[in-house]
Amino acid sequence: PGDFSDGTITINSVTVTGKTGFVSKWYDQSGNSFDLVQGTTNAQPKIVSSGTFNNKLIFDGTNDFMEFHSSGSIANLAYHTGVMLIERTQDAVEPVLGHSTSGDFPLFQNGSDLQSIGGSFGKIGIDGGTLGSGSVSGFTSGEHIIFLTTANTGNSPTNVNLFAKIVNSGTDFFGGVNARELVVYSTNKLDDRSALETNLNNHYSIF
Repeated sequence: PGDFSDGTITINSVTVTGKTGFVSKWYDQSGNSFDLVQGTTNAQPKIVSSGTFNNKLIFDGTNDFMEFHSSGSIANLAYHTGVMLIERTQDAVEPVLGHSTSGDFPLFQNGSDLQSIGGSFGKIGIDGGTLGSGSVSGFTSGEHIIFLTTANTGNSPTNVNLFAKIVNSGTDFFGGVNARELVVYSTNKLDDRSALETNLNNHYSIF
């Protein structure tokens, strides 16, 4: 359970303009090419600010997001597990995971709660705390380790986004949330939750 080699995504595609660097691709290190991508320059998250390496992806909360472009990754939304280290920076209803054409699959922050709609996620947990179905509290400002398992919804959307979603009448919502790590497994790792979170926490000391 401590081996992240089959699902870790690491940043190594950076475009630097002046002293500021933006990420166009967050590479999947599993070898399956389930990368996160963003080809639009002004929608790319920042990794270098004024010559300083941020050690995280910074999303501006206005139009920055990245997309899982392959249907074989977490985009399938069928019995997957994700472990992610993100930093909440704004107090608003903002997405963590969303779908580019539907409001059925988002994972989003609402006050101090982390919530999902549409039945996409089986269980959600924050910083090793109690697992919730559809909602869990404790998503305050600062860095958090999020654990989630997806439920088999019978849908296989291919345009799942990190920190963006579209809901209702085409309204866009973008998350002002920063990202350090994202690990995705193709099976339900609920029984391995403690080991997965502990491994990540041992490196970053979040809780």
